[in-house]
Parts: sequence; structure tokens; C-alpha cells
Amino acid sequence: MKKLIFVIKSSEFGGSQSHLLQLIKHFRNQYRVGLCVGDDGHLAEQVRNLGGDVYVLPSLAKNAGIRSFFRALADVRRLLNVQRPDLVHVHSQFSSIVLRVACRLDSLKCLYTAHGWGFVPGVPLRRRVIAWVMEFLGGRLDCPVIVVSDYDRRMAERYWVGRSSQMMVVHNGISDLPAISRPEAWPNAKPMRVIMVARFAYQKNQAELIHALAEWPQDAPPIKVSFVGDGEQRVACERLAHRLGVVSMVEFLGDRDDVAALLLEADVFVLTSRFEGLPISIIEAMRASLPCVVSAVGGNQELVIDGITGFLIPQGDKKLLANRLAELAHSATLKMALGSEARRRFECEFRESHMFKETAKIYLRTMN
Repeated sequence: MKKLIFVIKSSEFGGSQSHLLQLIKHFRNQYRVGLCVGDDGHLAEQVRNLGGDVYVLPSLAKNAGIRSFFRALADVRRLLNVQRPDLVHVHSQFSSIVLRVACRLDSLKCLYTAHGWGFVPGVPLRRRVIAWVMEFLGGRLDCPVIVVSDYDRRMAERYWVGRSSQMMVVHNGISDLPAISRPEAWPNAKPMRVIMVARFAYQKNQAELIHALAEWPQDAPPIKVSFVGDGEQRVACERLAHRLGVVSMVEFLGDRDDVAALLLEADVFVLTSRFEGLPISIIEAMRASLPCVVSAVGGNQELVIDGITGFLIPQGDKKLLANRLAELAHSATLKMALGSEARRRFECEFRESHMFKETAKIYLRTMN
């Protein structure tokens, strides 16, 4: 049985880690799978429970820098020369540079999945420059790259981080659940239940939704927003809710392992990111028949069709965000229509079976 090693910087659970765990669960019967990760945690524990090998290399978890790079490169090369995998599939930027160099030096096959680019608009300038330099140099190593959206492929070509022949689009997909039939009583549900599932980080920008609540129209039905996730900006967002006087309209649930159930209890999904790849959280909301109100950035625009499955909001337009949510609060018929169409779109385009099929083809091509 051929050996496949997945590599990611952190075990902290997020969209990339969820995606990687899906791949491990699916391909562990076809390959001997292992996980190389920068720290121990939730993802590493899950992989061990599945019977996969886990290799923790703390040097991969360090911030990018010349010294960190060479320390990680030495550690990775030692591991790879012992394990000699048939394919290395790497899932984070700093790790991808390290692994692409290591595999070139040691004549191993490498594949990189970019879960969104760090050099796109919306990212702070200094981070954009560093990310672009890393991706530009990595692209010269001639490693095939999976991108999760057509937007990311266009950005790669525009910013010269790789040849078009290197780039392959494979949209994220998730497992199916039975279609949801929203109850007839839904129109009278008070307040309207809104949910946002995302780690509290600069990228996800929960503060924009909190600011939108401060502009909630007085004649609109009541609203309750549930923030699911944790992170370095959670405390600041809690303070912001107090300062704007909307604390009664929000709740902070922290990290949860029952997200699918929480989505089924909600009426509307919101994601106010500054930049994105192709968020699994939106796909999960579509699966749950939820209308999705999201920022018009990155792959969000490939998931949500404005006015059909939800609403696209220009990044930073708090007033329009509040107005769109109020529009949904006023109309159960609109919520039903958008949610049903979101579910249909999920069924047609974003099931995990398609993702697995396309990824399997890429594995075979890369190893041969």
C-alpha cells in the first residue's frame, strides 16, 4: 500500500483542518496515511483515533523567517528520509515552502492545496508582501497546486505565483445530510436566529456584524446573533457589543462540536470575512437550507448567488448588511426561497464525493 503524508502547520481546528480530516478519513483505506503537524491538538488526536501515524514537528509551527525555515527544513528532511512517502500533500503556506524544497532535494512527490491566498486584497499590506514573496518563490519549484476556487486560480495567474498548468481547481465539498424542511411555524419565530461560524481573527471580521446590529432598523423584527468559534479577537468583540449597546442581541458560544445541529436551529447564516478561499462554513449552511448573507470576497462569490441563495454584501457595508438581514426578518417567504435554493445548489455542486473523485485523480497523476 502506498504511503501518503499530509502536512499542516497547526492542529487547531478550522476549515483547513476539517478539510484535511475529510481527506484522511476517505483515503485511509486506499493509502497508508500519516499526518505531519506543527503542534499536538484536536486534529492530531482525531487522526490517531483513525489509526493514522502522527508526526509532530514544532519547527513547522514557528512564524516564517530564515532561521525558522532552515530549522523546519532540516526536521522535515529527516522525517521524509525515514518515511519515504509516495506523496506529500501539504495544506498551509509556510509548511508548503518547506515541504516543496524538501521534496525537491530528496526526489519526492509533493502536492500543495492553497486554502486561499495571503496576498489578495483585504489582507494587511505587510502580510500581503510576505505571502506573495513566499508563494512566488514556491511557485518556481514546479509543484502542482490545488486551489479551492476559480477566484484563487485567477489571483495566482494575476500575481505570477505559478503557471496555469500547475493550478487545478477543486471546490471544497462536505458530506450530505437529509434535506431540511423548515417548519410552517418558522415565519413567526421570534427573534430571527442568525448564526456566524468562524474563528475570531482579523480575517473573519465579526466586528462588522456587531456594528451592523447597532444600525438595526427600529421597525424590524427582533434578531439574535450566535457567534460560534473562539480566537484572539473574541474578547475585543465582546467589549464592542457592550460599547455599542447590542449585548442583548448577541451570544458568544465559543468552539462547539455540534455546529451542524446549531445550523439546523438557525434561520440565517452570516459571514463577514475580509478575504476568503472557499469557506466550508458557508457550504455547511447551504446544506442546512439556510439563506447566506456573506461578504462579496474571494470564493464566497462562487458559493452564494446574490438574490438566489442569499445576499452578497460589499466588504465593509454595515448599513446594507443590516438592511438585508432586516429584509429577511420581515419575510419568511424570502427566507424559505433562498434557503431551498441554497440546499439545491449544495446538492448539485458541493458534495464531498465530487471533491474526493477529483482529488484522487490528481493523486494518481502526481505520483505517476
